[in-house]
Amino acid sequence: MRQATPLLVTVAILLAGCSGQEPGSPSLAPTATGQSPSGTSEPTSAPNNGAPKVENPLDISRFQQAPCEVLTSEQVTRIFNAKVSPEPDINGPSGPACSWSAGLPTKASVSVIFPKVYDGLSAIYGNGDRARLFEVLDPVAGYPAVASSIYDDPRTTGACPVIVGTSDTTAVNVNIQLSEDKVGEADPCQAAHDVAAMVISNIKGAN
Repeated sequence: MRQATPLLVTVAILLAGCSGQEPGSPSLAPTATGQSPSGTSEPTSAPNNGAPKVENPLDISRFQQAPCEVLTSEQVTRIFNAKVSPEPDINGPSGPACSWSAGLPTKASVSVIFPKVYDGLSAIYGNGDRARLFEVLDPVAGYPAVASSIYDDPRTTGACPVIVGTSDTTAVNVNIQLSEDKVGEADPCQAAHDVAAMVISNIKGAN
């Protein structure tokens, strides 16, 4: 499993790129593509498909209503080394979401999504055999995590979707796009894992 490294190494350096950049208009980063299609199906007997059980479930309902609260403004500034405004999308196609983008020229971005599916990590593990990217990561603050995409391996373009199980039937997706000057030089999945640590810490603090 991947070993964690300090946040200032994998986030502030990797996402900020060159210092002194002005943030642009935020846009929603690509959603994680490991989950089942969004819908309103009833919860299953999760966990299944080999997914780990979440021993201490988190209530994410507050953040489903206000997804941009999942990161503080101070944390966002630390991530981008600049002030970046949030862009909420409560009715996003994959679920309630918030994104932050540094804009040109770095093109670095972060998005956090609360998927509509009710299977948590079971949906991700169920797609594991056909995923182009499926890597079990170290737990995020005690919560199981995977990097997963069914269409391609986004690391080649400096992106990575990390999905953290918040209960046996819910999850949160953290998507990272590295700044252009860091693509090929740094691991976007490690950066996404570290941002996910901030997200889970904030969710735990609200429980």
